Amino acid sequence: MLVIAVDHLATGESSRHPRAAELTPDVVAAANAATLAELTERAVKGSLLPDLGPLELGPTVGVGHSMGAMLAIFQQSLHGSFDAVAPLGYGTVGPIITWADTHASIGTGVLGVPSLEAIMEPARSGAFDTPFAADRTMTAMRHHFYWDDVPADVIATDDLTNTHLPGVSGPLSIVPFIASDHAGRLRCPVFIGLGERDSTPRHHDEARAYYSSLDVTLFVLPKSGHCHNTAGTRRLLWDRLARWIRALPPTSSTDGSLGTQP
Repeated sequence: MLVIAVDHLATGESSRHPRAAELTPDVVAAANAATLAELTERAVKGSLLPDLGPLELGPTVGVGHSMGAMLAIFQQSLHGSFDAVAPLGYGTVGPIITWADTHASIGTGVLGVPSLEAIMEPARSGAFDTPFAADRTMTAMRHHFYWDDVPADVIATDDLTNTHLPGVSGPLSIVPFIASDHAGRLRCPVFIGLGERDSTPRHHDEARAYYSSLDVTLFVLPKSGHCHNTAGTRRLLWDRLARWIRALPPTSSTDGSLGTQP
């Protein structure tokens, strides 16, 4: 499998943007769609890498985790970039965590269940224009992210990967039901990957959100928190997802995504 990891706008090595309020999920998803369309074209023409010739592409799969899963759902709904999608660690059916602790960790100052306007109102006044990263050290966040057997040095190493959130897309990703309508529009195969303790109040209800798809798979990773790749059981998810991708029907489509959205 050819895997390409893309940094969203305003994260990692991607370009910054001065107005956080303008980096809404639909805008970031549009940027991802344009990026992946160009990568697909390069792969077909043989210009993706210096020593890699033209490729004949099979099914193209959009994989995202947490906020990245939300953005993959938006992207597929609005742009149809993928032949299949695998939203990991993301719930569409209701509140996902202790909200007061979460809001404090991202500096929203919002109490109770967050709403779109409760985040957008301060954002329009510049509240999130200075690049910021979520505080992952809070007790509620640690419990949500990691199963109890994850070693402390693994968590410390994972903390080193913390990066800036892409404008308001980060805070908006915890608004309940924000991606539900988009999830319901997806007609492609869907692989829902969740940890035993993860960002959904009801694991098995998640499959219902993708009611337009005729091919929905739910996999719950045992003994895993939200951060699946640190769980001692992580290979079960990797292997299951790989088998699911290999089982997708062949396609000659070249207008989809080539890889992952972290």
